Amino acid sequence: MGKRVLSIEDNSANRKIIFDLLNSQGYEVLEATDGKKGLEQAKKEKPDLVLMDIQLPEMDGYQVLKAMRECDSTKKIPVVVLSSYAMPGDRDKGLEAGCNEYLTKPYNFKILLEKIKKYIG
Repeated sequence: MGKRVLSIEDNSANRKIIFDLLNSQGYEVLEATDGKKGLEQAKKEKPDLVLMDIQLPEMDGYQVLKAMRECDSTKKIPVVVLSSYAMPGDRDKGLEAGCNEYLTKPYNFKILLEKIKKYIG
């Protein structure tokens, strides 16, 4: 079985794109549709990497990142943010919150896969 990636994304079209892209590369894809479920799943499943939007229901991506970084079981899991927030300072805010990479939508699939491989092969 391939490495496991948790996708925390509330938009079904974006979830499908991520699922299809990662599945085609041999990754096992876990999915959550809001921040609270994503955090719970990260703690329970301990995926190899998390892909996460910032604009999420229940808990936003910044809250999820903060909670993940404070929890012993999830603090070392690499997180790649995929966000439509592209204003000056948004990337820095994401990195300060604890993400490893911050990509803005629409993102380049090749670059996304390179970032994932950088962290989990």
